[in-house]
Amino acid sequence: MQTIYYRGFIKSCNYRCSYCAFAKGSGSLSELQRETDGLRRFYEKICRQKEPVQIFFLPYGEGLIHSVYQEAIADLSALPQVQAVGIQTNLSLEPESFLQILRQRGNA
Repeated sequence: MQTIYYRGFIKSCNYRCSYCAFAKGSGSLSELQRETDGLRRFYEKICRQKEPVQIFFLPYGEGLIHSVYQEAIADLSALPQVQAVGIQTNLSLEPESFLQILRQRGNA
């Protein structure tokens, strides 16, 4: 099984860790739009994938605070060829909102 790593464009985080270059970076609207476009293209590529894959997101900051990442994970996890989806995170998201997205897409 192939493992695909996705880095993306977001370079911001909602925490203020002294060791992190992305601490308290807010990101711009253009950065978020670029991320949205990139995730859409990535999803379309995975839809064409024939072999089983697992996906791991490695954003430069905190991805799960953005609904675009939550939605991408939910959509990808619903594809039959996707065996696993993971993301590097500080778990600072609102869990209920993410679960709601998963439920809407039939993944929870």
